[in-house]
Amino acid sequence: MEVRRNMLLVSACLILPALGPAGAQEAGVSVGGVSVGVDTSNGLGVGASVGGSNGVNASANVGGSSLADVDASVGGADGVNASVDADISDGVDVDATASIGGSNGVNAGAGVRAGGGSGVGADLDIGIGGSSPGAGGPSAGGPGAGGPGAGGAGPDLTPAQREAFNAMSEDEQRRLLNRCGDLLSSGTDAELAALCRMLRMTAQR
Repeated sequence: MEVRRNMLLVSACLILPALGPAGAQEAGVSVGGVSVGVDTSNGLGVGASVGGSNGVNASANVGGSSLADVDASVGGADGVNASVDADISDGVDVDATASIGGSNGVNAGAGVRAGGGSGVGADLDIGIGGSSPGAGGPSAGGPGAGGPGAGGAGPDLTPAQREAFNAMSEDEQRRLLNRCGDLLSSGTDAELAALCRMLRMTAQR
């Protein structure tokens, strides 16, 4: 560990002077927990910290705040976290996030947008753990014990899901419903089967 720390410090001492005054705004080296930092106003920013409160942290910024950012943390409270941000003018925006070992287990999200706000957009949402069953209706009651109430309406598609389904062409809807038929006949998991049944009910309305 001591040899590695010394090598890191020597490398930093060689790299930082090479940057020279050509745009470099800040440069720092710390011996305590082994941290190296390089910062320029609009060009390249790099930071590294070993042995801090979160274990190992690294961040990089290339081309200013609006172009590319990368952050990674290992050994923090949430286990392993990584995020990537890229924004190229109004052309293409890309966001990706991954979290492993957090409070909700494994989470992942991705979004892509091409052509700015008025261009092409894509969105995907997946949820497991359906709605609670409908409440039982009131019993018809005579003087004796009331009969069991009829079950309320089952779960339905969310407005966003219904809108996405209705936006499909008839051919796309037909292929999706045929695929649902195959999944239901093969005894798939309960959540996916419930989603397929809701799609069928929506198509029949």
